[in-house]
Amino acid sequence: MPIVRAQSVQLSRPLMHYMLRLGSLQAHTVLGPVRMSVRGLALADAQRVFAELTDTMLAVQRAESEDHPVTRRAEHGGEPDEHPAG
Repeated sequence: MPIVRAQSVQLSRPLMHYMLRLGSLQAHTVLGPVRMSVRGLALADAQRVFAELTDTMLAVQRAESEDHPVTRRAEHGGEPDEHPAG
């Protein structure tokens, strides 16, 4: 799954996973009902991957936002950007 398309990440622990100290991860995309899921990870591994995925997603989304023409225009006091992306 391309990280740029990720919208959210969820860490869950169904009852059986809770008892076995496991976790499940699920990532949702902006394209609709497309999901990536991983089940039965050791809890510490699931928490580590969750943290890495959320940090990466936020960094990518922040970078994409900074490159957006509307964001650049706002940074220049509403003036059009001299160097539009494209």
